Amino acid sequence: MLVTKIWSMQPGKYFCLSTRPRGQAKGPLKNYWFEKYEFHLVAKKIRQLRDDFNVWFCAHGFNARRRHTDHAEVSHFLYADLDGMHPNACPIRPSMAVMSSPGRYTGYWYVGQAIDWERDNQAWTQLIGADPGGWDPTQVLRVPTSYNHKYSNSPLVKSLWQTGTVYKLSEIRAKLPQPTSASARKEAKGAAAVFMKWEKIIPRIYIKGLISNKPTERDRSDWLWRVGGDLREKGVPTDDIFTLLWNSGNNKYRDRRNGEKYLRREIMKKLENRLHRKIKPKEADPDELFCESMAEVEEQEVDWMWENYVARGEVTIIEGDPGVGKSLLAQKFAVAVANGDGMPGDKRIGAKPEVVFFLDHENSKASVMKPRLSHNGLRNPQNIRQEEKSFSVDDTDTVEEVHKAIVKHNCGLVIFDTLMNYAGGANTHNSAETARMMGTFRDIAIKFHIPVVVIRHLTKDSKTKAGYRGQGSITFTGTARTVIGVGYAGDDPAGRLFKVTKSNLTDVGGMKAYRFSLITEGKRVKVNFDGSVYVTDEELLNTPRCKPVDESPIIEWMTETLKGKKKSMSALVLEGKPYGYDERMITSIAHKITKLGPLRRGEPTRVLSI
Repeated sequence: MLVTKIWSMQPGKYFCLSTRPRGQAKGPLKNYWFEKYEFHLVAKKIRQLRDDFNVWFCAHGFNARRRHTDHAEVSHFLYADLDGMHPNACPIRPSMAVMSSPGRYTGYWYVGQAIDWERDNQAWTQLIGADPGGWDPTQVLRVPTSYNHKYSNSPLVKSLWQTGTVYKLSEIRAKLPQPTSASARKEAKGAAAVFMKWEKIIPRIYIKGLISNKPTERDRSDWLWRVGGDLREKGVPTDDIFTLLWNSGNNKYRDRRNGEKYLRREIMKKLENRLHRKIKPKEADPDELFCESMAEVEEQEVDWMWENYVARGEVTIIEGDPGVGKSLLAQKFAVAVANGDGMPGDKRIGAKPEVVFFLDHENSKASVMKPRLSHNGLRNPQNIRQEEKSFSVDDTDTVEEVHKAIVKHNCGLVIFDTLMNYAGGANTHNSAETARMMGTFRDIAIKFHIPVVVIRHLTKDSKTKAGYRGQGSITFTGTARTVIGVGYAGDDPAGRLFKVTKSNLTDVGGMKAYRFSLITEGKRVKVNFDGSVYVTDEELLNTPRCKPVDESPIIEWMTETLKGKKKSMSALVLEGKPYGYDERMITSIAHKITKLGPLRRGEPTRVLSI
């Protein structure tokens, strides 16, 4: 895991996790210490603590069991609390990155040699605009796989990537600005003269804070804001305001590299707002409730991967009876995505091929999946990857590995087959546990803006309404953006139908169902699309499978008709009509008894080997 991976690359004897009970915003942290031979205990300890505590860690080691600067060992990592800046937006991409909550990030840059805390880490955090107070040796940062209880929904802290990239410290130092403290000292020399110049108009409540060498205010940012605004309104020039504030004990920027630059920037920003009487609202926290009004929300079109069926950034469920062909339909869709082909009803034929992840531990990738995908037209096998490892969505470590794999392979579609295989210990009839389980799928879809397709079985109760036929809680259906039902055609043992039975993204009232056939050719099954028909949701999901007919008469007739001859499919269909054999039946049998591949309408019939 990321924590022990960082620790193993750092000098030091002792390493610590730090905790504070959930719901407690302030107070001392409790530290749990580990030596390197105890790193195998860290993951278990995090799991024990994360439900009831906020869990942080120091990225470096100590020479004693005290989280104090005097006992901190040198670090081979630069790190920064990036707040709302995505790690990819940094001047140098972090070697490791963490999402501490949705929209909040932490970055780690491995340099493989000892850094200077103030020269390197402090200057680096200021250069990239990260939390200016998050550089010191006692800094604690969120632990991946723990929960951030700062927010009411306690989002999971996630590791985004661990590339292991080693940067040259000289490369990073070259990007750091050189100190310009000489200019600040020059301005400080005139502080007394500036104070005497404006002493008569400076409000008395500010005098102590301006002349003291020590902080006098608890909230120094607010104090700087008020003093700067009030003095500017009284006619004090901006340069004189800077001189007064810079030499105040309440100047929180004094000990920071390029602090004068940051103080000037803050003064100008705040004075501009004060003068125009337009105090800008605090930047909205993406996890704050009701943080945006509809006036701030930008409308977006649905980003379909398969028009009306599967959308990027959303979860789609494919459901049907066991054996009806749900997995085969999903595999046919995966082949289309990997090839860049279209699906029925999809207007974007010829799209860019994308990588597909299958999570399926029931079907062997060597003996089942690859032959089946190849038989259904897969031209880009490098674009489909299957994971046979069994895990549950509660296994946060493995889910984190899935996230990293999506980034590494630039995955465009994830398919879980089937839903219950990944439920773990969740009670799938409990709405709360179901919602949390579906939240794992939605996190993947939203975070990476890709579709997540989940396959689900139906119950055996055919008298239940279509929307309630799926296994488990109705919450599965409610939280999915689109549900695709798969059923039997009713007039052909090989015939199947699929249609959208629920969608929050488009109107499904007039949508027809698409028909497809499962053509068995030896030990392989091929999906052929046959056109559209209109059926209700109940007819789709409650139609029983058509019983197979006795095929021996038609096989005997076709074998005799084709023996030693070549006939087109249309001619064969015409000859079969007087015997009551329709086109679908003739085509199906021809696929079975023709050894040299499937037949197409208008194509000469291959000669059978008798």
